[in-house]
Amino acid sequence: MIKKNDNMESIEAKNTINNNNVNCLMNTNIITQNEMQQHSTIDKKHKILIAEDDDINYLFLETILNDFCDLNLSLIHAKNGKEALDIFHSQEDLSLVLMDIKMPVMNGCVASKEIKHDKPDLPIIAQSAYADGAEKAMIIESCCDDFIQKPIDKDNLIILLRKHLKLN
Repeated sequence: MIKKNDNMESIEAKNTINNNNVNCLMNTNIITQNEMQQHSTIDKKHKILIAEDDDINYLFLETILNDFCDLNLSLIHAKNGKEALDIFHSQEDLSLVLMDIKMPVMNGCVASKEIKHDKPDLPIIAQSAYADGAEKAMIIESCCDDFIQKPIDKDNLIILLRKHLKLN
């Protein structure tokens, strides 16, 4: 609407521009929300079982995977091989297992062999501070798909996760 008064015309023109800017911003927000919803339905959340008896080591892994890793992960903690097996049997949709080798109750190799017997395609990455070259080869050959040496390097861990979760 145009008024005869030049000041009024200027004010109405500014309001129209401001209203259009607000509408643009609102539409941008709607698109962004829709894109986020589509993105979340496309991306699968990978469920990772971490079998680790040492709380500090688990917290370290949890921090790396939650804070420094751009993968969509859900973490489950087992404190020994027996717990890892129990969780494995109760969770049908595990994507990967990070398995400490030296644990109480049941060691990681025994637990990994049982998991592989039931679900051979489930990737298991062994982790240990105590494995030398020969032991590392034996672990990979007998019960796990890969190995990472403790102390764990964040970048190497993320590379292994991407490899075994088949992410690029």
